[in-house]
Amino acid sequence: MDNAGERQQLFQSFISEYDHIEERMGELREERKSLRTQIKAEFRLDVFDGVRALMNAAASDVQQFFGALGQALEWVGKPVGYQGEIRFDAAPPAELDIEQQQAVAFQGRAHGLRGGERGDNAFAPGSLGHQCWDEGWLQGQRELAEKLRPTARKQGKRGRPPGVRDSYRRTRRRPNGGDHAEQP
Repeated sequence: MDNAGERQQLFQSFISEYDHIEERMGELREERKSLRTQIKAEFRLDVFDGVRALMNAAASDVQQFFGALGQALEWVGKPVGYQGEIRFDAAPPAELDIEQQQAVAFQGRAHGLRGGERGDNAFAPGSLGHQCWDEGWLQGQRELAEKLRPTARKQGKRGRPPGVRDSYRRTRRRPNGGDHAEQP
């Protein structure tokens, strides 16, 4: 029974220690809440929390996070139906210099102007080449749509010139032989 008495004492000590920790946690929660209220008065709380999380993360994780965030923002900025598939786990695209990017965009634009399919993009999805070609293709499609849009008539060119209708009424004869303008 000695063993049972020791276990009971151990159990009671655990309860006492646990209650003490819970009490301290309540005090710490109140301290944390007070500190967050002070922070909120000076800074945006979401920015503060984000910076704290990034400060504690590895540099490679931070770089990967911002790379994926950039891809997501570009994807979201495209019109619905033009986004394609997005993969946040994809490796960062290989870099193209400015001239290469312009040449690839020109190829995409030419394909779009010819009415070619968007899926004809030969570059790997998610790569910089794919994005440049796609942006060029979209530009070509916009230009093609603009060319095919019917031109609107200039206002004021329809119908009779101003004043013609009035003179017409004044000179028109009525079936009974009387003039329209002479009617009482």
